[in-house]
Amino acid sequence: MLRDDLMAVKKEIKELQDKSDLVRILTIEDKKNKRLCWIIALLIILLVASLGYIIYLHNDIGTEVIEEKETYDMDAENGINNVIGGDNNGTNEIHQN
Repeated sequence: MLRDDLMAVKKEIKELQDKSDLVRILTIEDKKNKRLCWIIALLIILLVASLGYIIYLHNDIGTEVIEEKETYDMDAENGINNVIGGDNNGTNEIHQN
């Protein structure tokens, strides 16, 4: 009989806790806090990834590609012009008409 009374009291306490707004609010807040922690972790991961990508782009943009430009001397009287700054393999002659 004592055991039955104890079980009845536990059942009443459980019902009161289930009906309690405070318990319900705390349960909802606990779920919200877990979601908020996951969202914050995701945002931190995205922030770190974007900063890494920005650093990668900054280092990649800093490299310079230097191109040689050829200039041509067009003042020759015989119609054959020499290339200045070319590869000088003999094929850089421009014939002036």
